[in-house]
Amino acid sequence: SHLDKYKGYHIRQLCQEMHDFYKDRNVSILQQRLFLYDYFPEYVMNPQEANFEFQRGKGELVPLSEAEGRIALEGALPYPPGVLCVQPGECWSKTACDYFLALEEGINKLPGFAPEIQ
Repeated sequence: SHLDKYKGYHIRQLCQEMHDFYKDRNVSILQQRLFLYDYFPEYVMNPQEANFEFQRGKGELVPLSEAEGRIALEGALPYPPGVLCVQPGECWSKTACDYFLALEEGINKLPGFAPEIQ
């Protein structure tokens, strides 16, 4: 349980560990790149087509480490004001994969602090 991990922690220690983790993985840079034009992924089908493919069961569940270059059939992680980090119909970019892999690692390393909406 995550209670065992944090037993004896104080708030400064916890915050520093979280800060160091995300800083070491350049998460803030990856997060910015998700929404910068120069890093936009390639769209290979429109979102409606992607949704139809998803509804028809044409998608595959692949490990995140193998998602780069694959077509997203559904959106991933809404970011206020409702923009998705990965849109249906676009290819998973290296930036998006690196960002989500860092989040996944953070969820495992820092239990109890899983992101819900960025």
